[in-house]
Amino acid sequence: MRVKPVLDWAVVRLLHGLAGAGRSFKPLFERFMTFDVASFAQPPEKACFFMHFGRIEMSNNKIRSCSRQNLIKPRLCLTELMMSETDYLVERRSLKKSRSRWRLAAFAVAAISVVCFGYWQFGRDAVVEHQAHIARLDVRGVIAGERTTLDLIKRVKDSKARAAVVVIDSPGGTVAGSDALYSALRDLSATMPVVAVVDGMAASGGYIAALASDHIIARRTSIVGSIGVLFQYPNVVKLLDTLGVKMEGVKSSPLKAAPNPVETTTPEARAALEAVVMDTFAWFKDIVRERRHLSDAELALVSDGRIFTGKQGLALKLVDALGDEKDAIAWLEKEKGLPQNLKVKRYRPKKNLEAFDLVNGAASVAHAMGFEVLASVLQRSNAENQGVVLDGLLVLWHPSSQ
Repeated sequence: MRVKPVLDWAVVRLLHGLAGAGRSFKPLFERFMTFDVASFAQPPEKACFFMHFGRIEMSNNKIRSCSRQNLIKPRLCLTELMMSETDYLVERRSLKKSRSRWRLAAFAVAAISVVCFGYWQFGRDAVVEHQAHIARLDVRGVIAGERTTLDLIKRVKDSKARAAVVVIDSPGGTVAGSDALYSALRDLSATMPVVAVVDGMAASGGYIAALASDHIIARRTSIVGSIGVLFQYPNVVKLLDTLGVKMEGVKSSPLKAAPNPVETTTPEARAALEAVVMDTFAWFKDIVRERRHLSDAELALVSDGRIFTGKQGLALKLVDALGDEKDAIAWLEKEKGLPQNLKVKRYRPKKNLEAFDLVNGAASVAHAMGFEVLASVLQRSNAENQGVVLDGLLVLWHPSSQ
């Protein structure tokens, strides 16, 4: 672009000044134009100026080109270089408003996401609890009278549930824990129909929980029974003798702290333990006789501690029918007059941030995606990892595997 020498000289000097001042006073010049950051490292004659309304390139102290077609003369470039502060402020205010709108929209999306996640994790179950529904409870793993399970049963009792389905997969546990669970389920049965579904096994203390229901359904291959009581304790006397260690103590009476793993069990101590076991065993058999309506001969046949399959248990009157949860709901609809297609709500311990961990989170995701088997395996694994200490009288099948 050819221009008059005087005007060309004036434009070049002005741009030189802007370029030189831009290195030290860039924030000041940003009020009028936007500089290419890379241009500050170049000599002024090589500088490029990016403006709000166009671009001016310089080479060899001459204006080489203007990006906008209407900048035919350098004086038009000078006019745009002298853009008013008012226009700049208007543009900045418009940009600020645009950013504010986007920030507000992002905050709204984040807030809605948090509310939806909170409702999905904590609130949706509360809505169902205040509507007519069928409650579903899980009794899995070793039974030790956990407060969380008892609280779940109370929640069902205080809800609008019309019936309860208790899914059991447990080898049993402590006598006290099984007794507490049985009592809680019997109290629940007084307010609504309760059906027990033996998913994998309901042995010993697990079968006591099933006895609390009004109707027991088991799969053909499920394990039931193991009616009996166990008291185990170690004896390391010979091991200590080998090591040359002897334990001594002072007792208020011979049976105090008996049995003791570091002392040989006396006949009197063994007789006292047997009396405790047999008294608890009588309590267990009374529950079976009362709840299953068995004669003495029928009770003697099933109370020798053995286990049975679901099919064998049906013939021995230990279960009422073979099937699964769908059959349990069908029985409630037919025998108890429940409306069809009533929503089934699965009750779980209330979530909180302290109890949330990776395994529980994975189980929740698996359940939400419909992978019930995977969710059950993860929950069972997490429960086993938490550890349950068994001490005292046990109504437990195969305790050595726990």
